[in-house]
Amino acid sequence: MTGFANHAGTTPMNRRKDALIAASKDVLAVRDVVRGEQGNQVGNVGYVKAEPAAVNVVPGRAEFPVQLRDLNAAKVDLMWEHIQQRFAEVDKEENVETRCSLLDHSEPARADPSLQAALREAAKSLGLATADLPSLAGHDAQEIARIAPMAMIFVPSKEGHQPLPQGVHVLARRSQRNRSPLQVDIAAGRATGQEVIAAVVAMASDAEPQI
Repeated sequence: MTGFANHAGTTPMNRRKDALIAASKDVLAVRDVVRGEQGNQVGNVGYVKAEPAAVNVVPGRAEFPVQLRDLNAAKVDLMWEHIQQRFAEVDKEENVETRCSLLDHSEPARADPSLQAALREAAKSLGLATADLPSLAGHDAQEIARIAPMAMIFVPSKEGHQPLPQGVHVLARRSQRNRSPLQVDIAAGRATGQEVIAAVVAMASDAEPQI
């Protein structure tokens, strides 16, 4: 975002091209657009950098990232379109110029329904309650979904501690029908991360995990 850096004491308020003021409005616009949609979508602006960052100078340049997340890629595109429209309105209000460039793009990854059903069944057999929920954080599973069926097990934490064994037990119970040495290692907590991933992928077809 480009405005014009000028002395804060000699530049009248109605003649300023304050990039930081404009950026502040843009940050609020991101929040408003995301909140205005129905669903679990989220948006974030993690920082704002203003230049020249001097106490007595009207900021002439500002930079900030916008991050949007949802399981529906079309909704993300629509939100971004609306956000850019709001940016254009702010440009006119504050007499600045905003240019946007794409830094990163990741397609949403959906869990495999058959794996989800299998994990629900395994949890139920252990007397554990389940709930389906989207994870809008980045996970390795998002990359796994490019090449194989994927599902994730989330276990509620208590007092900030991660009760990993419960999730491992659900995975092991799912594999009990054709229990292999690898699956025994998973149940005992001796399997490596790579081996656990292989076992999860194999669950889609009840095949023997291949490492």
